[in-house]
Amino acid sequence: MNDMEKYNKTLKILITILALGFIVWFGGSIIRSAIGYDLFHPDAQLVLKENYSNEIKMHSVYLFSTLSLYTDIGYIAAFFASLSIMLYLRKQLKQHGWLFMSLVLFLVASPVQFYMIYSDIQLSLAVIYSNVKDFANPIVQEFFYDRFKSITLTTASSLAYLANITALLYVIWRPLDSSK
Repeated sequence: MNDMEKYNKTLKILITILALGFIVWFGGSIIRSAIGYDLFHPDAQLVLKENYSNEIKMHSVYLFSTLSLYTDIGYIAAFFASLSIMLYLRKQLKQHGWLFMSLVLFLVASPVQFYMIYSDIQLSLAVIYSNVKDFANPIVQEFFYDRFKSITLTTASSLAYLANITALLYVIWRPLDSSK
């Protein structure tokens, strides 16, 4: 029996937190993207739909903001669980390249995700607590609209998303394993 098969309760709990946090973040991110992109015509220019009233647009922003609570908590839980797993299994990382690579990819993608979490918090504070009701409000424009329109933000978040998916695939397929 190799050392990765001898999971104790602490490691099982950390892996469970990581898995549940990742699932909530991943699923919530897909739902939030669907809500956000619904405001735009599906073409290359991403033009807002003219037939949506300010109330409909703000309802989408409100849903986007409230769902961020779940996705952000999920990602933060997964992040801290992955750090704990990395510290806990630091001696096995050399043998298990798949684990090392998945943790590195997850951690490399985290600065972008933490910027998105910061944006989510700013948007949520404005929409939920400050009761912003106008889609043209500068806070809504900066932390919601620009998330979809800014080439820099969309590229960075897409690459971070792909890095996180690749990290998950490394965990599933387990390449680079010298213990076999």
